[in-house]
Amino acid sequence: MAYDHGAGSNGLCVHALCDASIERREATLYRIRKAGRFVERLLAHAAQIGRICRDVRNSVYNNALEHRSRGVGTVLEIPRTYLRMHQEPPAFATFSPRSLIRQLFKSLKLVVLAGVVGALAGAAVSHFVPLRWAASMTVQIGQITTPGSPTLDRRQIEDPLTVIDRYNLPSFRLRVVKDLGLPSPDAAAASREIFDSLNATQETSPNLIHLHVTAYSRQQAEAALRFAFDELSIAHRQLYDPEVDGMKREFDNSSRKLAAAEADYALGYQAIRSSADQGKAALDSARNILVTNMTTQISSQILQLKQQVTVLQQALSPMNTYPTRVVEAPYAPLQPRSPSAKLLIAAGAILGLLVGAALALGPAVKRG
Repeated sequence: MAYDHGAGSNGLCVHALCDASIERREATLYRIRKAGRFVERLLAHAAQIGRICRDVRNSVYNNALEHRSRGVGTVLEIPRTYLRMHQEPPAFATFSPRSLIRQLFKSLKLVVLAGVVGALAGAAVSHFVPLRWAASMTVQIGQITTPGSPTLDRRQIEDPLTVIDRYNLPSFRLRVVKDLGLPSPDAAAASREIFDSLNATQETSPNLIHLHVTAYSRQQAEAALRFAFDELSIAHRQLYDPEVDGMKREFDNSSRKLAAAEADYALGYQAIRSSADQGKAALDSARNILVTNMTTQISSQILQLKQQVTVLQQALSPMNTYPTRVVEAPYAPLQPRSPSAKLLIAAGAILGLLVGAALALGPAVKRG
């Protein structure tokens, strides 16, 4: 079976995959920025709590000193809690963005080292996570055109929404996996990947559907779509072939009848011409009158047969009657869809930098 390769549609598929990768990266960066803002708010709240504790400490200690000056009690009578609160305020209570930056610069080597370790961890993960290739294909649902009155009657072999529902059934996907020669989806990860990802969606045009699948190899993804199309077209062929074969037989019969009628008409016309050459008496004979009437009837039959042959010829033309066919051949990009090694390395580096920053600021917070 020949597959026509649509360059424009393949370009759109590649751009769509690139857009999806960019969106994932932007989502990751958004989460990182959101986490950074959360840490900033947490530190701000901690500083505010420190200021409140310091104010409470100063107020309590001042009241204790006032009681001592009035002779209410001695220093020994001041609760030890007050004395503990006389100590310096916690370190995190005096944190400011400038002090945080100074602390980070003091531990710059630690932060950079943590970022490098995170990047190496992301690279290691990218090597252990299996690569996945995505393949897509566009299929046009077949159409059958029959002679009608006064125009041709066109109808699709099967409603596209029904095709999509049947395509997405587990039994259909299981047959595709078996056609590929793979074990049951419960027994192999490669089979499970194809079984879970094989799906069909509606295109903008009402008679087009989009087929999609992911697999652990580029060749396997394209082969899965070819077998899926074969499974899809088997049921359509069972409806398409009998009706088209019937119209072809009718076209052949009408063509033979037309050829015989044209031959009879030619004989009758030749007999009338020969009688006309013999004179008016021969032309008025009963035989010639019968031949003339038959020729007239044959002429009317020829007109009907020509019209019937023309309508059948139009109905059987590839523009009006065609089986379910591939519009865009199965295509899988050379690069895998996931995972993205660059994205994993970048995420690991950013996570490592965050961990390094936390380790750099941790001792100062503990001292507080």
